[in-house]
Amino acid sequence: MSLVCYDSPNIRSVDQLYIAGTEEGYLFSGTGTPPFCNSSSPPLPSGCVVCVYQSIHAVCGDLLKNKTLVMEGSGKHIKLIKSVCPTLLANATNEYTDMSGNNAGASYWLLPVGIIFLILVIAGIAVVCGRKYWTKRRSV
Repeated sequence: MSLVCYDSPNIRSVDQLYIAGTEEGYLFSGTGTPPFCNSSSPPLPSGCVVCVYQSIHAVCGDLLKNKTLVMEGSGKHIKLIKSVCPTLLANATNEYTDMSGNNAGASYWLLPVGIIFLILVIAGIAVVCGRKYWTKRRSV
C-alpha cells in the first residue's frame, strides 16, 4: 500500500486530524504526545496514523492523497508539510519510505543471511559435539 506522509516540525502534541470541509469525523483524536512511529501499525487505505519520529507525523493511506488534511493542537491549526514517511511497525526494518510510500533501502537480505548464519552455527556445534562423542567412544 502506498502512503502519503506529512510532518509538523516543532510541534509536540496533537488533538485532532481531519479532512477539511467534511463532517466524516476525525482521522485522529487524542491529547498529548502521540505514540512513537516504530510502534504504530500502518493506517488503513482511508485512514491516518499520527505518530512521533523526531517530530509529529501524519501517515495516511493513499485514498487520502488528494484530500486537504487539517491538524489541530491546543485549539490552533498546525501546518502540515508533505514529507518522507517514517518507519512504522510493519516495515520496521526500513529507516524510511519515500514520499510515494515505496520502500527506500529495504533490507530484505537480512532474514536469509540470518537463517544461513544460524544453520552454520548449529552445524558447527553438531560437529564439535560429534567429535567429542566419537573420540570418547573409541577410547573405551
